[in-house]
Amino acid sequence: MPENPQKILLIMCNWLGDTFLAMQTLPTLQKHYPNATFFVGVKPFSRVLFRGILPEDHILELKGVISDRNREAFS
Repeated sequence: MPENPQKILLIMCNWLGDTFLAMQTLPTLQKHYPNATFFVGVKPFSRVLFRGILPEDHILELKGVISDRNREAFS
């Protein structure tokens, strides 16, 4: 990873609870990379979790991305 990235995309294509837990890394990353612009890629039903945390146009719906859990019976 570059020392000073300009843009960072976090892909959170998990289920709702997993996304809720994973999104708690965002404040730490924002603190570590204060000059970066953050985006998240989420399933449509998870979008609401990021409202008020990131600008609306930084919350990207990834309708075609599936969780790795859907491909295998184990994680």
